[in-house]
Amino acid sequence: MQEPGGRRKGPLSFLSGALSAGLLAWLCLGLSRRVVIHYALHPPSYSSAIAQSIATALKTLMVGMAFLATFSFAFIALGLGLVFLRSLVPTAEGATHQAPSAQEVPASTTTASLNTASLDTASLDTASLDTASLDTPALDSDAESKSA
Repeated sequence: MQEPGGRRKGPLSFLSGALSAGLLAWLCLGLSRRVVIHYALHPPSYSSAIAQSIATALKTLMVGMAFLATFSFAFIALGLGLVFLRSLVPTAEGATHQAPSAQEVPASTTTASLNTASLDTASLDTASLDTASLDTPALDSDAESKSA
């Protein structure tokens, strides 16, 4: 991981990101619980079926979005926490493990270096797709019964 200035991100930035995401996940969990409690205590009740359907859809959408935010932040916090722990473990060379930068990735893994010759569609065997060789006795019998 590199910042725009060219410096690598260290364990402290991973830890601060994990703590920030964990705090946001905890806040979203509290919000999610309050939304569920509110809708449990105040269920939508309308005389019109259309209004009832719209209110139920909005309730489902609100609860779903609150829990989606909760679990998104929680998984981000978990991932950054694991990256933080991984950055503390020394590698075989004695340095801490860092993700390779874009300059360190070999050119053979980029999409520009794909060999498109192996994807040549002209080499497909179209003889196996010949529709004249299909056996269609049901269609032939229908044609004979209509002509008679």
